[in-house]
Amino acid sequence: MRTLKALSLVWRGARTTALATVLFALLTATTTAYLVAAPRLQDTAYDKALGDELRAAGQLQRDISLFLNPRDLGAFVPEVEPEGPGDGLTAPFGLVESSAEGAMGADAGLVDEAVVAAQTEPFAVSPEGGGKLPGPPETVVRVQDRLDEHVTWTSGAAPGKPSETRTLTVGKVTRPVHLLPVGVAQAVATSLGIKVGAAYELFPTGESSQVGREPIFVVIAGTFEPVNRRDPFWDPEGRMLGVASIPSPQGGAVRQGALVMPVESYPALTDSLRRGETPDVAPMGSPLLTHSWRYTVREDLGQADAARVSRMASRLDIDPNMTRLPERVRLTTDIPSLVDRYQRSLASTSVVTSFATAGITALAAIVLMLTALVATASRLRELTLLAARGASTQRVLVMALAGPMAWGVLAAVAAAALTMILVDGVTPLVSWAQVAFVLAAPAVAITMLVLATVRSAVNTRVAATTRRVRSAQRIVAELGLVVLAVLAISTVRARGDVISGGQTDWYAALSPVLLAGAAAVVAFRVLPVPIRVLSRLAGRGRGYVNFLGLARSSRASATAGLPLLALVVGATVITVVATIAATIGEERSVAAYRTVGADVRVDGVRIDDADLAGLRQRPGVTAVAGAYVDRDAQIAGAIVSTGREAQDVTVIGVDPAQFATVLAGSPIAVSRVGAEASEGRIPVRLSAGGSVGDEIELVVRGIHVPVTVTAVDPGLARISSGRLTATALLPLDALQAAVPLAQRNTAYVKASPKGSAALVAAVSDDRAAIGELVTGATSAHSFAAASATRSLPSFVARSYGVAAALAGLLTFLAVLLLLVAGRPERRQLLLRLRTMGMPRRAEARLLAVETLPLLLTAVLVGAAVGVAAPLLVSRAIDLGGYTAGPRPDLTPSWAVGGLAALSAFLLAVLALVVEEIRTRRASLAEHLRAGENA
Repeated sequence: MRTLKALSLVWRGARTTALATVLFALLTATTTAYLVAAPRLQDTAYDKALGDELRAAGQLQRDISLFLNPRDLGAFVPEVEPEGPGDGLTAPFGLVESSAEGAMGADAGLVDEAVVAAQTEPFAVSPEGGGKLPGPPETVVRVQDRLDEHVTWTSGAAPGKPSETRTLTVGKVTRPVHLLPVGVAQAVATSLGIKVGAAYELFPTGESSQVGREPIFVVIAGTFEPVNRRDPFWDPEGRMLGVASIPSPQGGAVRQGALVMPVESYPALTDSLRRGETPDVAPMGSPLLTHSWRYTVREDLGQADAARVSRMASRLDIDPNMTRLPERVRLTTDIPSLVDRYQRSLASTSVVTSFATAGITALAAIVLMLTALVATASRLRELTLLAARGASTQRVLVMALAGPMAWGVLAAVAAAALTMILVDGVTPLVSWAQVAFVLAAPAVAITMLVLATVRSAVNTRVAATTRRVRSAQRIVAELGLVVLAVLAISTVRARGDVISGGQTDWYAALSPVLLAGAAAVVAFRVLPVPIRVLSRLAGRGRGYVNFLGLARSSRASATAGLPLLALVVGATVITVVATIAATIGEERSVAAYRTVGADVRVDGVRIDDADLAGLRQRPGVTAVAGAYVDRDAQIAGAIVSTGREAQDVTVIGVDPAQFATVLAGSPIAVSRVGAEASEGRIPVRLSAGGSVGDEIELVVRGIHVPVTVTAVDPGLARISSGRLTATALLPLDALQAAVPLAQRNTAYVKASPKGSAALVAAVSDDRAAIGELVTGATSAHSFAAASATRSLPSFVARSYGVAAALAGLLTFLAVLLLLVAGRPERRQLLLRLRTMGMPRRAEARLLAVETLPLLLTAVLVGAAVGVAAPLLVSRAIDLGGYTAGPRPDLTPSWAVGGLAALSAFLLAVLALVVEEIRTRRASLAEHLRAGENA
């Protein structure tokens, strides 16, 4: 019976205020879904972000690589030369793998199975029996595991164990040696002139540091094409797929490729490299080979695995399983620092998203309170009558809450359950606390409204006292809000560095909202004064609409506090969210250009004049500047005028005019104006580390170069590994005169987005087509795009986009509810004015004059607070993880504030238009009936 009675109350309350109840339920469900889904999506993004961090790093950074160069104890020379080739050495791959697995322990599943390899130093290649290849070329011989899984053999077959021999004569000794079957990439074979089925003799080069290495014989068993040229399998040795041009000390360049053979050919290769070595002499393999074990960290690891993989990588260097090996194995990886950077990005993301979540939570609570009050206001007469007839206060409250709150709770439960089913992840306790707050706020508002109304109606003698109490309560509440705002801003400024380090502070996250509330209190306390002045001026003119509208507006500014507060907070949230999103976009572009250096940067061992001419002829390219870049230079000694200590600096030697042309219109454009240099010194522009007029020395390739600082421009700074580096810009011709080895190794290119993409693709497909010594190309556009598509930046962008949309919707509803709340009084006024003959077109004007000053003031106050908020909370927000650069400054933007204010004002005007359309549809008879029922 009690259940049926409760359901009856719920149904009755919902039926009485159907539209408001439906709106309340929908808002509750939407807010709950957002608060539950946001941390779950964030949790998923956290898991994906570790893979992003690994993919963005270089091969030696993201892989766990072990390297071994066994000690060279010299070869054993037998007294009697054997009749056939020797047995060679046993590969150390299995021994080191088992030790590594022991060191990894239970964490071995975090990495893929090891890919092993062993490689020689370069050999000169010559056809067997005499003759020469064009070049002449050089090759390394590489023992490569799992080659067949990553290639398609285009001619011949995969190499196997050697089955033939050749005769090698060294001095007066003649002995049989293996003819080693090898494979070669089709591109390498074509470039070097190597044929399938042909035998070649490989001679040690004069540059080799290895003593006792003998010539070897190989036969080309087959050529291959990679299944996927961009597979990380090929990263450790690019010469397996293409020819590299290596500068020669004698001038020019030497073309080098790689010949590959399977692991089972390792003993035969070691026997051919040096005869007579035995496992007793070389227990860890041949000293003439560089051995490697490459463990690739799985990209599907999540945040729970990050600390484990970092500890595992460190154990491979200190674990007894590794230290007990006969030879010391060298560990190369950057996994610990990558994990540390990943964990710091997670912490900063938690803080960044907390500002959006806190803003939406507060705004949703205000709008839900407003919706609940509008729904309850239409039932106040009924509830007051029940109280007057003897109903208990508890029963009256239950009836008041039964309508919107019951349906709101049901909608919240349904939305939370559906979100948890559809969205993977974890919802933290704080999110459930936010949902509870959003539901509790309207319940408290309904309770306070009903209690105040019922007590005033039942005891008329205390009505005046109640009004005075309400006025005092409002003043206390407003003062408390101002104090809370001041304390919140103080907290952010005092604890900003701690918060930005990952310690989420929800009180600090609410600081923009609290500041908006305090600004709204002050603004709407002051606003009635100028509106009354305007009303008096309007009263002196002709017509009554402006006077009447402004008079009503001055009274409404003091009574419509909650909807106007929602509008101010909504405008603030939209502005803050838009400012942070705009800052991320702008700083990402700046970071991309500071990392790359121009639209496109082409790197090489050396960039020749012909290479620059070819780049200038490419479609979409408008300017090219050849440069010498040295990232290992220094400012030597102390600066004469300041006495500062030496520091590292990146030197860019380039023609200033060409460089300015290439960078014109980019975020890192440079000026051509600078002071004059002292006689005998080179003019230099610094990003930091000196003052104009300082005479300093730069150390470039070990040579001290006297220079004079002619300009200091922080915009010259470049980014390396996510950090700003000091940069020095010098004229290339003057630098080359002082440092002859400073040859161009970089080309900065100004190109259209389409031309940039085509150039990068061309270098990736065939570097030699761009320049013989070109090693790669990077585009600022692609760098920025790759940064934006990573899990955490894309999650923050989507999260802020949803937050902005929700803030806009809630702002629109707040204005609509403001108009709905004033509708009964407005109906009474329109009833009297229509009966007096007021035309319909004057109704819209009256509504506009009454509400637009309030709406415009609220929007401007909210946007102003949103523009100022970044200055107050910038210390607590680190956006560096989303820009691929150092931490940028969060600066106010009046342009963003203006657009946000315009958006919020248009939403308010839209709500005004909706109300006007509804009013116009009502006939005079409907107004009369409404007046009778009001």
